Amino acid sequence: MDVRSPLLTLEVRVETDVILARQRARQIASLIGLPLLDQTRVATAVSEIARNAIDYAGGGRVEFSLENRHQLILWIKVEERIPGVKDLQAIVDGSMTPRTLSTAGIASAKRLMDRFEIQAGPQGAPILTMSKTVGRRAGPLTVNELRSISSELVKNTPKSLLDELQIQNQELLRTLQELRDRQAEVAQMHRKELEETNRGVVALYTEL
Repeated sequence: MDVRSPLLTLEVRVETDVILARQRARQIASLIGLPLLDQTRVATAVSEIARNAIDYAGGGRVEFSLENRHQLILWIKVEERIPGVKDLQAIVDGSMTPRTLSTAGIASAKRLMDRFEIQAGPQGAPILTMSKTVGRRAGPLTVNELRSISSELVKNTPKSLLDELQIQNQELLRTLQELRDRQAEVAQMHRKELEETNRGVVALYTEL
């Protein structure tokens, strides 16, 4: 039995469709309660795969759905129009080095998501499926909650290109700040470890 509830389907044919797919991915991730950093991960992964579909397969279709059980999982399926990149599975597996930015984006998308797999479609075109888990809940989303998410997707239209660029800049600034914070934490831990090591050496020297 299919436990996934469809949310939205987009056709990607031109570059502006990639931006739309990114916007919708971020919007859905926000509506289902993913934290900001995961929203950025999902949006980036979707835009990379959608762009690859345009660059190498003449476009494709992006489908968003929710697995709504003991865990809430966002599923994204990107079905390309025609077979595009050669040895796509090898690039995803890491056994082949990507030759272009677009194919490098495929490997990056895999790292950004919790699950990532490739299957061959009816005409041999690849179907890329990836997911991000929201987390455990007391129970599945109710019918009203699902309707509310669908209503928000219909009501809130995507922003302009300029707005999207501003959002991406904000995401980049947040990510850089988080990296700086983590670096500061690591440096502080190293200082503490060094201090403890020095105290141990002094104590051992004293005993000797």
